[in-house]
Amino acid sequence: MPRPARWTAVTLDAVGTLLALREPVGTTYARIAAAHGIHVEPRAVEQRFRRAFAAARPPALATAAREARETLERQWWSQLVSAALDIPAPSAVLDAIAAACWSHYAEPSAWAVYPEVSRVLARLRDRGLRLAIVSNADRRLAQVLTATGLAAAVDTVVLSSRVGATKPDPAIFRVALAELRATARDTVHVGDSLDTDVAGAGAAGLAVVWLDRRAPSSTTVPRDVPRITSLSALPDLLEVLR
Repeated sequence: MPRPARWTAVTLDAVGTLLALREPVGTTYARIAAAHGIHVEPRAVEQRFRRAFAAARPPALATAAREARETLERQWWSQLVSAALDIPAPSAVLDAIAAACWSHYAEPSAWAVYPEVSRVLARLRDRGLRLAIVSNADRRLAQVLTATGLAAAVDTVVLSSRVGATKPDPAIFRVALAELRATARDTVHVGDSLDTDVAGAGAAGLAVVWLDRRAPSSTTVPRDVPRITSLSALPDLLEVLR
Protein backbone atom coordinates (compact mmCIF):
# COMPACT_ATOMS: atom_id res chain seq x y z
CA MET A 1 0.00 0.00 0.00
CA PRO A 2 1.47 3.41 -0.97
CA ARG A 3 2.20 5.73 1.92
CA PRO A 4 1.10 9.37 2.19
CA ALA A 5 3.21 12.33 1.19
CA ARG A 6 3.00 13.51 4.78
CA TRP A 7 2.63 11.53 8.01
CA THR A 8 -0.20 12.42 10.37
CA ALA A 9 0.73 10.56 13.53
CA VAL A 10 3.48 8.67 15.35
CA THR A 11 2.95 6.03 18.02
CA LEU A 12 5.77 5.09 20.35
CA ASP A 13 6.50 2.24 22.72
CA ALA A 14 7.39 3.23 26.29
CA VAL A 15 9.91 1.01 28.09
CA GLY A 16 13.09 0.64 26.04
CA THR A 17 11.99 3.40 23.68
CA LEU A 18 11.21 6.41 25.86
CA LEU A 19 12.03 5.09 29.33
CA ALA A 20 14.81 3.02 30.85
CA LEU A 21 15.23 1.43 34.25
CA ARG A 22 17.74 3.24 36.44
CA GLU A 23 19.28 -0.08 37.49
CA PRO A 24 19.12 -3.67 36.20
CA VAL A 25 16.19 -5.79 37.28
CA GLY A 26 18.52 -8.30 38.89
CA THR A 27 20.07 -5.65 41.09
CA THR A 28 16.67 -4.34 42.21
CA TYR A 29 15.19 -7.75 42.89
CA ALA A 30 18.28 -8.88 44.81
CA ARG A 31 18.27 -5.75 46.98
CA ILE A 32 14.57 -6.09 47.80
CA ALA A 33 14.97 -9.82 48.47
CA ALA A 34 17.87 -9.12 50.85
CA ALA A 35 15.62 -6.79 52.85
CA HIS A 36 13.35 -9.82 53.37
CA GLY A 37 16.17 -12.17 54.37
CA ILE A 38 16.73 -13.78 50.97
CA HIS A 39 20.26 -13.37 49.60
CA VAL A 40 20.80 -13.98 45.90
CA GLU A 41 23.36 -13.04 43.27
CA PRO A 42 22.07 -10.18 41.08
CA ARG A 43 23.54 -11.52 37.84
CA ALA A 44 21.87 -14.90 38.29
CA VAL A 45 18.59 -13.16 39.13
CA GLU A 46 18.88 -11.07 35.96
CA GLN A 47 19.49 -14.13 33.81
CA ARG A 48 16.54 -16.04 35.27
CA PHE A 49 14.30 -12.98 34.91
CA ARG A 50 15.17 -12.53 31.25
CA ARG A 51 14.49 -16.19 30.49
CA ALA A 52 11.18 -16.11 32.35
CA PHE A 53 10.09 -12.83 30.75
CA ALA A 54 10.89 -14.09 27.24
CA ALA A 55 8.92 -17.29 27.83
CA ALA A 56 5.93 -15.77 29.61
CA ARG A 57 2.67 -15.29 27.76
CA PRO A 58 0.99 -11.95 28.46
CA PRO A 59 -1.86 -11.92 30.98
CA ALA A 60 -5.28 -12.68 29.47
CA LEU A 61 -6.60 -9.14 29.73
CA ALA A 62 -9.00 -9.36 26.81
CA THR A 63 -11.28 -11.82 28.60
CA ALA A 64 -11.11 -10.09 31.99
CA ALA A 65 -13.36 -7.36 33.34
CA ARG A 66 -11.52 -4.07 33.61
CA GLU A 67 -11.60 -4.11 37.42
CA ALA A 68 -9.98 -7.58 37.44
CA ARG A 69 -7.05 -6.68 35.19
CA GLU A 70 -4.77 -5.37 37.94
CA THR A 71 -5.15 -8.63 39.85
CA LEU A 72 -4.15 -10.58 36.74
CA GLU A 73 -1.19 -8.28 36.13
CA ARG A 74 0.04 -8.56 39.70
CA GLN A 75 -0.24 -12.35 39.56
CA TRP A 76 1.67 -12.36 36.27
CA TRP A 77 4.50 -10.25 37.71
CA SER A 78 4.57 -12.34 40.89
CA GLN A 79 5.26 -15.40 38.74
CA LEU A 80 8.22 -13.58 37.18
CA VAL A 81 9.56 -12.63 40.61
CA SER A 82 9.20 -16.27 41.67
CA ALA A 83 11.18 -17.46 38.65
CA ALA A 84 13.83 -14.74 38.93
CA LEU A 85 14.50 -15.38 42.62
CA ASP A 86 13.95 -19.14 42.39
CA ILE A 87 11.37 -19.03 45.18
CA PRO A 88 8.46 -21.39 44.58
CA ALA A 89 4.90 -20.25 45.18
CA PRO A 90 2.94 -20.15 47.36
CA SER A 91 5.24 -18.45 49.83
CA ALA A 92 4.66 -15.64 52.30
CA VAL A 93 8.14 -14.25 51.69
CA LEU A 94 7.58 -14.36 47.94
CA ASP A 95 4.32 -12.45 48.34
CA ALA A 96 6.12 -9.78 50.40
CA ILE A 97 8.99 -9.42 47.92
CA ALA A 98 6.64 -9.35 44.92
CA ALA A 99 4.55 -6.61 46.58
CA ALA A 100 7.68 -4.56 47.28
CA CYS A 101 8.88 -4.98 43.69
CA TRP A 102 5.46 -3.95 42.38
CA SER A 103 5.55 -0.78 44.49
CA HIS A 104 9.15 0.01 43.50
CA TYR A 105 8.36 0.17 39.78
CA ALA A 106 5.35 2.39 40.40
CA GLU A 107 7.76 5.10 41.56
CA PRO A 108 9.06 7.57 38.96
CA SER A 109 12.47 7.41 40.69
CA ALA A 110 12.88 3.85 39.33
CA TRP A 111 12.86 5.18 35.76
CA ALA A 112 14.87 7.53 33.55
CA VAL A 113 13.83 9.20 30.31
CA TYR A 114 16.38 8.67 27.55
CA PRO A 115 18.30 11.93 27.01
CA GLU A 116 17.10 12.65 23.48
CA VAL A 117 13.42 11.89 24.01
CA SER A 118 12.04 15.28 25.09
CA ARG A 119 13.80 17.04 22.24
CA VAL A 120 12.57 14.55 19.65
CA LEU A 121 8.97 14.63 20.86
CA ALA A 122 9.03 18.43 20.70
CA ARG A 123 10.32 18.32 17.12
CA LEU A 124 7.57 15.93 16.10
CA ARG A 125 4.91 18.08 17.73
CA ASP A 126 6.31 21.18 16.01
CA ARG A 127 5.69 19.43 12.69
CA GLY A 128 2.04 19.00 13.58
CA LEU A 129 2.24 15.26 14.16
CA ARG A 130 -0.17 13.68 16.63
CA LEU A 131 1.59 11.43 19.14
CA ALA A 132 0.60 8.43 21.25
CA ILE A 133 2.41 6.16 23.66
CA VAL A 134 1.33 2.54 23.14
CA SER A 135 2.56 0.18 25.84
CA ASN A 136 1.94 -3.27 27.27
CA ALA A 137 2.63 -1.85 30.72
CA ASP A 138 0.07 -1.92 33.49
CA ARG A 139 -1.58 1.10 35.07
CA ARG A 140 1.52 1.94 37.16
CA LEU A 141 3.10 3.38 34.04
CA ALA A 142 0.47 6.12 33.83
CA GLN A 143 1.77 7.85 36.96
CA VAL A 144 5.37 7.41 35.81
CA LEU A 145 4.56 9.04 32.46
CA THR A 146 2.81 11.90 34.23
CA ALA A 147 5.65 12.49 36.68
CA THR A 148 8.32 12.44 33.96
CA GLY A 149 6.40 14.83 31.70
CA LEU A 150 6.00 12.27 28.93
CA ALA A 151 2.21 12.12 29.24
CA ALA A 152 2.00 15.86 28.63
CA ALA A 153 4.26 15.56 25.59
CA VAL A 154 1.84 13.31 23.68
CA ASP A 155 -1.82 13.40 22.73
CA THR A 156 -2.84 10.10 24.29
CA VAL A 157 -1.48 7.16 26.27
CA VAL A 158 -2.79 3.71 25.39
CA LEU A 159 -1.95 1.05 27.96
CA SER A 160 -2.83 -2.61 27.61
CA SER A 161 -4.36 -2.56 31.09
CA ARG A 162 -6.86 0.08 29.96
CA VAL A 163 -7.87 -1.35 26.60
CA GLY A 164 -7.60 -5.08 27.36
CA ALA A 165 -5.24 -5.88 24.47
CA THR A 166 -1.49 -6.40 24.45
CA LYS A 167 0.98 -5.99 21.63
CA PRO A 168 1.37 -7.70 19.18
CA ASP A 169 -2.45 -7.78 19.10
CA PRO A 170 -3.35 -5.21 16.41
CA ALA A 171 -6.35 -4.16 18.53
CA ILE A 172 -4.21 -1.99 20.81
CA PHE A 173 -2.94 -0.05 17.79
CA ARG A 174 -6.48 0.41 16.49
CA VAL A 175 -7.43 2.04 19.78
CA ALA A 176 -4.46 4.41 19.45
CA LEU A 177 -5.43 5.29 15.87
CA ALA A 178 -9.00 6.04 16.92
CA GLU A 179 -7.86 8.29 19.76
CA LEU A 180 -5.40 10.09 17.45
CA ARG A 181 -8.04 10.41 14.71
CA ALA A 182 -5.50 8.91 12.32
CA THR A 183 -5.40 6.00 9.89
CA ALA A 184 -2.89 3.18 9.80
CA ARG A 185 -1.77 4.34 6.36
CA ASP A 186 -0.54 7.71 7.64
CA THR A 187 0.90 6.56 10.98
CA VAL A 188 4.36 5.31 11.97
CA HIS A 189 5.06 3.20 15.05
CA VAL A 190 8.45 3.18 16.76
CA GLY A 191 9.49 0.54 19.28
CA ASP A 192 12.35 -1.61 20.47
CA SER A 193 10.74 -5.07 20.23
CA LEU A 194 10.58 -7.02 16.99
CA ASP A 195 8.07 -9.44 18.52
CA THR A 196 5.58 -6.92 19.90
CA ASP A 197 6.21 -3.54 18.26
CA VAL A 198 7.30 -4.47 14.75
CA ALA A 199 5.01 -7.49 14.41
CA GLY A 200 1.99 -5.88 16.06
CA ALA A 201 2.12 -2.51 14.35
CA GLY A 202 2.84 -4.15 11.01
CA ALA A 203 -0.18 -6.41 11.43
CA ALA A 204 -2.30 -3.33 12.14
CA GLY A 205 -1.12 -1.74 8.88
CA LEU A 206 1.16 0.95 10.32
CA ALA A 207 4.59 1.75 8.98
CA VAL A 208 7.19 0.58 11.50
CA VAL A 209 10.62 1.74 12.67
CA TRP A 210 12.70 -0.54 14.88
CA LEU A 211 14.69 1.22 17.60
CA ASP A 212 17.71 -0.96 18.35
CA ARG A 213 19.52 0.69 21.24
CA ARG A 214 21.74 -2.38 21.63
CA ALA A 215 23.43 -1.86 18.26
CA PRO A 216 25.66 -3.11 16.82
CA SER A 217 23.32 -6.06 16.46
CA SER A 218 23.29 -9.10 14.23
CA THR A 219 19.51 -9.43 14.46
CA THR A 220 17.84 -9.85 11.09
CA VAL A 221 15.21 -7.19 10.42
CA PRO A 222 12.47 -7.38 7.78
CA ARG A 223 13.62 -5.59 4.63
CA ASP A 224 10.92 -2.94 4.80
CA VAL A 225 11.61 -2.02 8.46
CA PRO A 226 14.18 0.74 9.01
CA ARG A 227 16.46 0.34 12.04
CA ILE A 228 17.66 3.29 14.12
CA THR A 229 19.91 3.24 17.16
CA SER A 230 18.64 6.42 18.80
CA LEU A 231 15.32 8.21 18.73
CA SER A 232 17.26 11.26 17.54
CA ALA A 233 17.30 9.73 14.05
CA LEU A 234 13.51 9.56 13.80
CA PRO A 235 12.57 13.10 12.65
CA ASP A 236 14.94 13.00 9.67
CA LEU A 237 13.96 9.42 8.84
CA LEU A 238 10.30 10.42 8.61
CA GLU A 239 11.23 12.86 5.85
CA VAL A 240 12.46 10.02 3.62
CA LEU A 241 10.22 7.18 4.83
CA ARG A 242 7.45 6.91 2.28
